[in-house]
Amino acid sequence: MKKWILVTTKVLDWFSLEEEDELVKLIKNDRPDPGDIVLVYKSSPHSTIEYIYKLKDSSYGKLTLRKEDRIKFENPPSFQDLKGEKFFEKGIKGFRKGIVELNPVSWKILKGIIQRKNPSQLKKINQLLNEDETTDDSEVKNYYKRGLACFEYGNYPESLKYLDKVTKLDPTCPKAHYHKGEIFENISNLFSAIHCYNKVLDIDSNCINALHRKGICFRILNKIDESNNCFDEILDKDPFNLPVLLDKGFNLLTLKDHEGALSIFQEILKVEPENLDALRSQAKCQKAMGNYSRARQTYERILKLNPKDADSWYYHGSTLVKDKKLSEAVLSYKKCVELDKNHYESFYNLGNVLFKLNEYKRSLEAFESAIELSPLSAEAWICKSKVQEMVEPEKAEESLEKALQIDPKNVEVLYSQAKHFKAQNNREKALGVLNNLLEMKSHFPKAWLLKGEILMEEGEYANALESLEFAIEMDPENPLTWLGKAEILKMTEKFAESHLYYDKVLQLDPENVKAILEIANILGIKGKYQEALKFCENAVKINPEHYDIWNVQGMILRCLDRAEDALNCFNKSLKLNPDSSEVWSNKGSILMENNIDEGMNCLKRALELDPLNTHARLELKKIEDSDLNG
Repeated sequence: MKKWILVTTKVLDWFSLEEEDELVKLIKNDRPDPGDIVLVYKSSPHSTIEYIYKLKDSSYGKLTLRKEDRIKFENPPSFQDLKGEKFFEKGIKGFRKGIVELNPVSWKILKGIIQRKNPSQLKKINQLLNEDETTDDSEVKNYYKRGLACFEYGNYPESLKYLDKVTKLDPTCPKAHYHKGEIFENISNLFSAIHCYNKVLDIDSNCINALHRKGICFRILNKIDESNNCFDEILDKDPFNLPVLLDKGFNLLTLKDHEGALSIFQEILKVEPENLDALRSQAKCQKAMGNYSRARQTYERILKLNPKDADSWYYHGSTLVKDKKLSEAVLSYKKCVELDKNHYESFYNLGNVLFKLNEYKRSLEAFESAIELSPLSAEAWICKSKVQEMVEPEKAEESLEKALQIDPKNVEVLYSQAKHFKAQNNREKALGVLNNLLEMKSHFPKAWLLKGEILMEEGEYANALESLEFAIEMDPENPLTWLGKAEILKMTEKFAESHLYYDKVLQLDPENVKAILEIANILGIKGKYQEALKFCENAVKINPEHYDIWNVQGMILRCLDRAEDALNCFNKSLKLNPDSSEVWSNKGSILMENNIDEGMNCLKRALELDPLNTHARLELKKIEDSDLNG
């Protein structure tokens, strides 16, 4: 049963809708059906709704308004009555000559005015409308209770069935529309959920919960502007609505407006210092803005409030990694997996951190745990192979094959396979894999860099340089690509040019020890030993555990005639790496000046480790020749 307003200037007693020329024009598009209710609004002389009719078929098959099918109101609702009840804000903006259908909200307002102004006519009006208020009310409440019970038990289909009956009997029941919205939201039918929340807002424009849920639905649909409009409408009325403020902050995070989001979360924390959602989100903003120390402190606040929050231990670990505090990060990741043994990301990242700390056995265990949780993770198999290269290289290929079975077109897997073949000195196979990879994805700077490094080892400097140029063009901010080019120029004895490229590496990565040492070597070749020594001392500050730094510093000190200091450097280098043929050779050379026997032992040790060590062989030959000539 639809409800209509007919606006006319005529004084109506009886007429057929189809027989009046004026009315035929008025109902050209929208037409009432038999059984519908028509209220007649006289725009003059009184601007009131004087009659209510129920349409019936006439004997001639035409829709008619009959005297016997109408009620004339004792106290007709006036234009001012309607305006006072905000009737014109609920869909009907004003009355124009013609006929217009009332929406449920407009009808509810109008019905309320009619009942309030005409209490003596209520029974007659209800009979015309075929409404038994008591029976309908009871039936609606019964259906609503059943729908709510089914909703609470998670039986959404049954709940919807009952709530649909409620909204059919009483289209102006906001709670029924709201619960329907919740159900649609729970089953991810977000557009239907928004439709239901709009129904609620049509009935009650001040329903904050419906507007809030509508905003959340828009956010899930990635319609952030529409979502923010909902939240802003609420915040205009209630600036300290913390749940809505929080959701507005989440939206700004999605838009990567980290400063805006951070200011919102900080406002929330002024009111609720222990709001965990705001604290977690604040930490995310700080991390995204590169303020890792602040992010770490925020996670520590969270963990003080909730020490069993596994995810916060995980994120605490990740901020420590960004802050280059790897050993501390290990402790956080371990705490996370103690609390949640199924936390794949924590096992995976724990493996990567342990690998960087050269704790290969523990790293392997972490990756195996990650694989146990996610056996189809190609990335975890790749990382496992990387560790195996260090401790059990014969098994690395098997892990890479597993990764390829999982994802045959994964360029990261192919890249790792090429690195594996390079480590096995199978450069031909490595190049074959890289060429295949670059056919699949030409814009892959890491692959061009690796190809350049392999071609460099093959002595194909021109082709290597070409590959590195591709890598630089694609990823000019990667210091390793510039480092590769500098290496080629050094090998071709273009020291001045290579120095420039090593400088470029240090612009991008001021703590790149390799570039620092190579600049020291170049300065040493030029005889600028004091400058070279400064670079070595800087490298020692960055990484005192790097054996080659002490080796290069020892060579520079020897050139400065500081033999004892040089010998100390070689000893420190050998303590870090006792299997370096080059360092044994350098130590032997300096000992030959004062202690021939010990010097010869060092040179012999160098040859044992590397029979192709030309420097050690020549030094020993000098001794043999001098003995023969002696």
